[in-house]
Amino acid sequence: MRPIAALVLVLVLALLAAATPTTALQLSSAAAARRASLSNAAATITPAPPPGALNVTTVPVTSPALTVAQAPPPPRGIFDPSLLATGNATLPYILTYSAVTATDNISTLIALYSTEVDAWVGVGAVNAAEVGVPLPCGPGGAMCMGSFIHEVSSFVIDPADADPARVFKVFTHSYVVTNGTTLHYDWGHIRLWTAPSLTGPWVGAPLLGWASPSPLSTAGVALNLTSVSELADCLIFTEPGAILLGGALLLALGCVSAPPEPGGAGLIRVVSLTSADHGASWGYAGALLEGADALALGYSLPQLNAAALFAATPAGGELLLSVTPAAQLAPGFSGYCGCLVMRVLGDGPGGGLRVARNTTTGVPIVERAVVSSDEAAFSGACAAAASVYAPAVGGFLLPTLLETAWEFAILPSWQTPP
Repeated sequence: MRPIAALVLVLVLALLAAATPTTALQLSSAAAARRASLSNAAATITPAPPPGALNVTTVPVTSPALTVAQAPPPPRGIFDPSLLATGNATLPYILTYSAVTATDNISTLIALYSTEVDAWVGVGAVNAAEVGVPLPCGPGGAMCMGSFIHEVSSFVIDPADADPARVFKVFTHSYVVTNGTTLHYDWGHIRLWTAPSLTGPWVGAPLLGWASPSPLSTAGVALNLTSVSELADCLIFTEPGAILLGGALLLALGCVSAPPEPGGAGLIRVVSLTSADHGASWGYAGALLEGADALALGYSLPQLNAAALFAATPAGGELLLSVTPAAQLAPGFSGYCGCLVMRVLGDGPGGGLRVARNTTTGVPIVERAVVSSDEAAFSGACAAAASVYAPAVGGFLLPTLLETAWEFAILPSWQTPP
């Protein structure tokens, strides 16, 4: 058995040779799960899976959770996985995930799956939450004490980037938490972390921002998304889902907009951006899904979020999108309820992207649903990848809030795409 450091070096060499305000927002972030009780009072538990799903994967809530060796588990568990198949036989998968120490202490860690030790092995941290620090929270840079946390990561390898320090890329939603539990999703931005190897050093910088009371949302960003006409109604952007396609980066984001009626549920749609220069600049690529699509699929809240982009097979093939709908899971508690997988097409309006839809009804075609055996369980923000070297290890990962211990866990489904 080789030392872990040597295994990491093998993988790095192989890959380099190949690369609103805080209102009733239904987000899949680990921090939000315990506070996701602000929704439409008329909402009801949605039957799972939705009508018309071609394939259904039900993950038992009692499934053994994914564990990372040589990495002490954080007190409240792990959540929000991003999974990448490497093409390397010894280390076929890379995983980034949220480590939940507390609501105001969430950071991003990396693990590798090793076929030699038949386990997930911790590599290190992409970032660490800044806890109990002064932060610019209001207009004019007014300061407050709080924490700056980083979660809902998405990982890509970009080997053609001319800057070797930017080959490995992780996108996060980074934002402020005050008073230990008050989440200010809008006081933040989509942040890009880059490194020359999995072990770092990782450097983070603001990438995509939006109009908010805090200068954290716009200072130093490559693009203020509020300035994009198609996105001007979005109050917050979250849940980045990235993939490298044909040398270009494609990024899906959840766009949170105001409720159409006072007191109603906020709308969340999935929009896309592309970058042809390794993340230096970005352009709008179309709306993949609208909030109303969730209603058309039989869900009670107009919200689709937690996008993950992945290929249909280990060899590539068609582009798939996993998203998570929301529903009231119990009285006073609404949250994520599984994942829906759809195909992404490149013939949307103006040459943009769209998901495959029923040509008669216009409703998105659900290729697969991944759901918990407990339909009232908070579960979603899936990740998916498949490697020929360890197919049973990959497939769909279903993050779940285990209510017995009130702990976050990532449950393998043992089912591979599509």
